Amino acid sequence: MIQKNSPVPIYFQVEESIREKIESGEWESGEAIPSERQFCEQFSISRMTVRQAITNLVNEGILERRRGRGTYVSVPKLNLELTGITSFTEQMAQQGKRPETKVISFERNSASKQAAKELGLDSEEPIYKVKRIRYADGEAIAYEILYMPVKIFPDMVLKHAEGSIYDYIEAQCGLPIQYGKQELEAAEAGKKAAEALQLEEGAAVLKIQRTSFTSEHQAVEYTKTIYRADRYKYVMELERKHGGA
Repeated sequence: MIQKNSPVPIYFQVEESIREKIESGEWESGEAIPSERQFCEQFSISRMTVRQAITNLVNEGILERRRGRGTYVSVPKLNLELTGITSFTEQMAQQGKRPETKVISFERNSASKQAAKELGLDSEEPIYKVKRIRYADGEAIAYEILYMPVKIFPDMVLKHAEGSIYDYIEAQCGLPIQYGKQELEAAEAGKKAAEALQLEEGAAVLKIQRTSFTSEHQAVEYTKTIYRADRYKYVMELERKHGGA
């Protein structure tokens, strides 16, 4: 209930009302909240006041605006640790999420210059090129383009790409992955990634490129993955190195 004679600012009272509904579970993660107009009518207050309250909660990460769709209770972000190598399937299992994979395309092509360089192949050597969408509890959160050498995996077929690639490489092919090289950068969603992840073209995303190697220093996969920036946060442990300036 909004008390207009209270010394507490009205916008703050609206914020607290929204917080209470979220904390009580009345409004759940991912659920749309009433529109600004509905709040105005409910509390008999100005739209500017409502907008200030909602903006403050958006800035705190409690709410999120979705262009053309309204304002929603934020979904807790997934953690992606930048130390160690884990598969998408393993990451989701660790966080209690149900992983799913949709293969968009599975092709055998000649290696591009970039793929050949990353995989240590001669130019034009045959590779598999796989495009996939990765899901967590039914929500598309990553768009992936995967490259693997045909000479190392001559028997790879579509069904292998429908599950965990790391499981295929390690458990089925007997090639334990020992280490990797990874690059992370902020980017904008291109048309294909935006469609796959249900984002606006140009939306902020996180782009990771990773090459994975066996203990024999053999590159077995090169992957470019676009992650929804609004669904991930990156976590790493840092160790201070002494002796520097």
